[in-house]
Amino acid sequence: MKRSDQPTEYVFIKAYTNSEWDNCDFAIIHLSPQWCAEMSKRLTLLQPFIDDDSFFSHCYWDRPVGFYTNIMDDDITDHILNEGEEWVFVSFADNKPIAFPEPENALSTHELVLTKHGSAWFTALGKHTGEEFYTASFDAAEFTNMGVPVEENTVS
Repeated sequence: MKRSDQPTEYVFIKAYTNSEWDNCDFAIIHLSPQWCAEMSKRLTLLQPFIDDDSFFSHCYWDRPVGFYTNIMDDDITDHILNEGEEWVFVSFADNKPIAFPEPENALSTHELVLTKHGSAWFTALGKHTGEEFYTASFDAAEFTNMGVPVEENTVS
């Protein structure tokens, strides 16, 4: 996996859980052309709600590539993210994410929460525990305007 200071099809984003026994450190989001087109459409559909002070967000059935934990003692988030960053574009060899350890919970009920102002985050629930897993928030419009991948800063 390589960090990129230019937009790519993949985003490495911080993730969290409220579990007392499970871990979740990051998620990978694939910004495929189809996902970007769908997100653009969703943002447009929210326009009539911008002036509604009572409206906060809309939820969609959607999910990132996955929620993951750090590899053993190696905190991969420290290698990928700079201090203060919540997310960064990354690229993968063969343009396919590598296998990372996943939380012990079997995750279900994956949702994308999209606010009327364009902030978004992914959530999931532990299938048998109901514990929450969620990403940091991001600007959905920024993710729909991706560019050509540029490889930088290789991290193994």
